[in-house]
Amino acid sequence: MNLLIQAANIYTPAALKRKKLEELFACTAAAFGCEMPGVQGLPYDELLQSYARFTAAQANQALRRGGGVIASGFCEAISAPGNRGEIASSQEPLLAMTADESGRDLAEVQRRLYDGAYRIGQELGRTFRVANTADALAAARLLYRALGIDLQATPAGEVTVGRCFFSEFYSSQVCQVIASLDEGLFAGLSGGGQLAFTQRITEGYESCKADFRPSSCDRGRSLTTQVG
Repeated sequence: MNLLIQAANIYTPAALKRKKLEELFACTAAAFGCEMPGVQGLPYDELLQSYARFTAAQANQALRRGGGVIASGFCEAISAPGNRGEIASSQEPLLAMTADESGRDLAEVQRRLYDGAYRIGQELGRTFRVANTADALAAARLLYRALGIDLQATPAGEVTVGRCFFSEFYSSQVCQVIASLDEGLFAGLSGGGQLAFTQRITEGYESCKADFRPSSCDRGRSLTTQVG
């Protein structure tokens, strides 16, 4: 873990925490195609609650419009070499998995969530000078802690969330939609790594479990050229 991340683990300025949450709030609102609600002057804890309620409401609306069909596998499609930030033409069947236009709209929302979070992850990587996978996972833990999420990750890429603030607000389906943000954040931080959940607290488990795989082109080399 580099010195910047170590220092931030000891003390993270309140202004930085708020800035990152507001950026996440804005990119999430844009992904759902709506205005971000007025949050100026809210204490941080209330801002976090506002974000949780907002994302739950917007995801539920998107699910109703999409008939409850959730696209999956965005991290594999978008993180492919040369395709970061957009779905490659070879992945068109991913969007065609639903039977009607409303389902494709939901898939598009997930794509936009991923893209916005990817850019935030890239910026965070530059801020903390992320140079390798260990740095990326440490920076992710730092960000998630500010969001009320207790995230642990092993060097092998086994990710565990023992406590999640958002599990009090999200259903399992909402959680699956919002997971596109998680995938994008991890990919942006790591220069294209892939995060895949295997279980969730919102499904009745005591913890969330996920596997993180670094991008094959980034294994064993510095990430500074990828996120710097």
